[in-house]
Amino acid sequence: MNTSGSGTATGDSIGSVPSKTDDPAWAHCLIVPGKRNQTKCLYRDKLIQGGGITRLKEHLARIKGNVGACKKVSVDVKWQMQQLLSEARKGKEKRKRKRLGDMVGSQCGSQTFVEENDEIEEIPQSQSQKTIKSALQSKEKQEAARMAIARWWYDANVPFHAARSKYYLPMWDAITSMGPGFKGPGYHDLRGPLLKCAVKEVNEWLLSLKSTWSTNGCSIMADGWTNQRQQPIINFLVYRPRGSMFLKSIDTSGLTKDAETLERMFDEVVKEVGVENVVQFITDNDASYKAAGKRQMFTSDAWVGSRYARSSVGKEICEIVLEDKEFWSNCIVVVKINEPLVRVLRLVDNEEKPSMGYLYEAIDKAKETIKKNFNNRLSHYMPYINVIDARLDKQLYSPLHAAGCFLNPSIYFKPSFNKQTTVTRGLLNTLTTLISDEDKQDLISSQLEEYKKATGTFGMSLAIRQREKLNPVAWWDQFGTDALELQKFAIRVLSQCTSATGCERNWSAFDFIHSKKRNRLEHERLNALVFSLPNQILDDTDNIVYDEEDVPQVPLENESEQLWTGVGGVTGYGIPPDEDPYNYVQDH
Repeated sequence: MNTSGSGTATGDSIGSVPSKTDDPAWAHCLIVPGKRNQTKCLYRDKLIQGGGITRLKEHLARIKGNVGACKKVSVDVKWQMQQLLSEARKGKEKRKRKRLGDMVGSQCGSQTFVEENDEIEEIPQSQSQKTIKSALQSKEKQEAARMAIARWWYDANVPFHAARSKYYLPMWDAITSMGPGFKGPGYHDLRGPLLKCAVKEVNEWLLSLKSTWSTNGCSIMADGWTNQRQQPIINFLVYRPRGSMFLKSIDTSGLTKDAETLERMFDEVVKEVGVENVVQFITDNDASYKAAGKRQMFTSDAWVGSRYARSSVGKEICEIVLEDKEFWSNCIVVVKINEPLVRVLRLVDNEEKPSMGYLYEAIDKAKETIKKNFNNRLSHYMPYINVIDARLDKQLYSPLHAAGCFLNPSIYFKPSFNKQTTVTRGLLNTLTTLISDEDKQDLISSQLEEYKKATGTFGMSLAIRQREKLNPVAWWDQFGTDALELQKFAIRVLSQCTSATGCERNWSAFDFIHSKKRNRLEHERLNALVFSLPNQILDDTDNIVYDEEDVPQVPLENESEQLWTGVGGVTGYGIPPDEDPYNYVQDH
């Protein structure tokens, strides 16, 4: 398929063609800025050095001699370039014999391209040597042609944006290259042989997409809609990063679109693409679509042939999915409640930045999201909000969280923030708890007014812009210099975490050290191991959970002399690779 509508050239940036040119050849190339007389062919991404537009025409017309022939150009473009070269030669000969008078306008200064034979050919512009009479006649013919196109356009109800199609201008290039007398394709041509040719071209293009399915996998997308005739249609598309392709369309008129029917339909589509190639199946949010997807999970060959399908738990789950209609409705309720709370957990479990300044607002946002998930219906969401509030008040709430919110400029100065009174109370409680000196308390209290009113360095335009760009600790470090005591207090509060989940990592190495066999090690070496290995795990800011093979192996009792030099590098002390190394050590 021709893709001349977009360039794929790399390397030097490609510029656009001068706007006043009317030579059709420019639609098939790009100019290389800064490279005199150099163009790039859109079909082969080939750099044409020297000769300007004439050399490009020879390349596209497959005229050998000065330049290599383009092997990817279509027949119609090739024929058009040959015609343009022929007309150019005749024009040069005619200009040599006679100079026309009564110029329409002076020549426009434009970029020129010099051929190797030192002949200069300008980028074609409105032909400057026409007589007034010939120019008027040409303009009248152009208007007549344009109106003929417009009348057909309006009569056929073609949308205006169709003129932006990448095939629109190449179509006119092909038509004009045929010259007078060319007749366009008729009704039967368009619906018969030409349509078959178009399908063939598309299939050839899709082969390149299909070839990547086995390597990268793909996603099947099902989209249900109703056409103008009120026929229910389901379109199936296959998505890949290189592009989506339309697979098929099924008319579901007369079919009951329940879970069982859709399941059979989806199963056929998956098999057509290849079960091994499909990563996921994406459907509408319609309940029957979702139910069909869930049923497919437990009717697939992979599930039926697995050991889980024969287990008591597997049978129970399968029965729930296929038979229990209330189960999935209850799951939706669970998701509505837990999704906002999981976002809060992700915040507090993030080790890349302290979460103290964000937790208070995050919990408030989570509760607001839960209310929206239940369409703000008090009777639906209030039982769950009461449970959350009870846990917050009894176990989770801390004045430190409110202080962190108060001292976080990205939240406190937000116009929509309306918890100033509540967080101020928490801030004062934190202040009197952490700072025992009453003089310092008074000083920090007075400096708080500067922060609340955004005066001094707090009110600098730079400080205001950086409120949401810098993390709170960095912001106080830069802009809290006018209130040093408050700055120190704020940094101390905002630098803290809000959860102990950072400690919940893979402690298998820790247990390994304290096995019965390990207790005979020298006391100092044992302490060194207990100190170093867990801290190496905590130092992993990317939250990577080590596999057993990644944990440094500690030697057995009779190999203790190798321990000191081998921490972090000693592996495989006779531990069979197919057994759990920790159980092996303790059992032997």
